[in-house]
Amino acid sequence: MSFENFVNWTVSIDCGSTIGNYQGQIKSVDGINQRLTLKNAFHNGILIDQDGSNNVTIKAKDIIDLNLLSQPDEGLVVPGINLELRNRLFSSAEYHGYLLERRIESMGRCTTDMCLHLLGDTQRLLVKNRHQHPTIVVLACLTEVQGAYAICAGRILASRNIRIYLYIPPNSTPIQYHFIENELKLFRTTQDLPRSPVDLILNVQYCSHLQASVIGVDLPLDGGANECKYSLVPLLPLVSMSSKNVGRFYLCDLGFGQHVFQHLQIRYASPFGAKSFVALHDN
Repeated sequence: MSFENFVNWTVSIDCGSTIGNYQGQIKSVDGINQRLTLKNAFHNGILIDQDGSNNVTIKAKDIIDLNLLSQPDEGLVVPGINLELRNRLFSSAEYHGYLLERRIESMGRCTTDMCLHLLGDTQRLLVKNRHQHPTIVVLACLTEVQGAYAICAGRILASRNIRIYLYIPPNSTPIQYHFIENELKLFRTTQDLPRSPVDLILNVQYCSHLQASVIGVDLPLDGGANECKYSLVPLLPLVSMSSKNVGRFYLCDLGFGQHVFQHLQIRYASPFGAKSFVALHDN
């Protein structure tokens, strides 16, 4: 099928380490000269601005890989960034006062919103329906910030009349970071997984025998060893992240102000609207 049929589709194009990655909407395809033009284009996560235009033309010979992307809203482009740029954004956020603890709380609340969305029937959360309260297992890693994200979400969910089992695997590595220790102080742990069915699982280690929908919170770049039904990623998607095991993909709002992006000369428009998360997949 000719790429002329994909005009106005959103694509991600890998042109290798020298040229970099592009995302944008296909504006036109020149089959004779073997090149295509993107509009609303991003280069390595940064909006292109060439004399007031956001267009870029890419030669076919420079393209290593091209992926057609889903759009959460018509015409909305959510660019991917590399891990280095994400870390620079996190550093910029801390410089402007968005400390790690604030990021953990934002990610925890976004994960909570996602869980409540998936649970659907809010009647189950009423005090009078205590016998119907949902059950969620939180599997916590003590060596990475992702563990703190999950523990924080578990704490907030527990305050919403949801049964939470916070599980730390036996013989876990001793706590190395104060932010995880702080989250644990806010949450009493249990050492046994429930034997009865549960509604959701946050994070995926050690859960092969639990039958429930699994939500991966900021998964590793390789997608992890276990299959998730849903995945949450903070801020912006990573271009190098594998599609393996991630399931339906959602982006989480960390609440960073414009100055965090402007500090790195990035033009940013929030895709979140009224929600703290946005889907990056077809419904």
